[in-house]
Amino acid sequence: MADVDPLTLSREDLYELVWSKPMVELAKDFGMSDVGLAKRCRKLGIPVPGRGYWARVAAGQAPRQPTLKKREKEIADYSAQTFDAPNEESVEANNPAPVPAEYSALRDRILMLNVPVIDNLRSASAAVKRTAVLLKRPWQREITWNRGERTGATLLTDVSEGAADRALRLCEQLLGAGESLSWKFDLPQSDKAASRSDRSSEQTRSTTVPTFGAFRVEGESLAVRVDERRRRVDHVLTEDEKQRKRRGEYVYAPR
Repeated sequence: MADVDPLTLSREDLYELVWSKPMVELAKDFGMSDVGLAKRCRKLGIPVPGRGYWARVAAGQAPRQPTLKKREKEIADYSAQTFDAPNEESVEANNPAPVPAEYSALRDRILMLNVPVIDNLRSASAAVKRTAVLLKRPWQREITWNRGERTGATLLTDVSEGAADRALRLCEQLLGAGESLSWKFDLPQSDKAASRSDRSSEQTRSTTVPTFGAFRVEGESLAVRVDERRRRVDHVLTEDEKQRKRRGEYVYAPR
């Protein structure tokens, strides 16, 4: 095969190409991976489409496209990019096998989900109500229970008191999304078997059998955990604490 001259593009040209087709397809034209192309774009300060952009375009929507910001000081190496002509070896090495059509369709369904936020957590799904009891929410006595809802899987959460209700609403959205995709949320099979075998011993069941559930997806268990990002800061003494400290009293200042 005859040699082909490399292609040199300006930032503006590459920006236009990136927003003309999905990164996976564009990267294939260059004989590289979409990850490698995205790295080049970040280095050049070129914004790239986010997750779900092309699914929204396919659905007839017009999502926002950020503009290309000008660089204050254009660096010679960054003003243009050269791409070698792709060959069969580079295309095969940098592009994984295509995603099966059914998985692509599932991914698009996930990206297009629109699950509303619930206002009244007291009438949420059974798993969320059980999680609220686990988190000892002050309104747990007001929960509306249906028959058989008090026992079963809960969601694993690790959040502060102030973020607990927000975490529960997020859990409710996750369960709603899973239900829309026909993903059943329940205890893993091994835990359900252990729960049945230990049903005669209340103490054993409460200490050895976990109650955290998981989604069942394509024959696999998909666990869910909601965490809260925390940052410790130095406590600023109040005026009262400052006066007590000046009097020689011990003042505990937690972070």
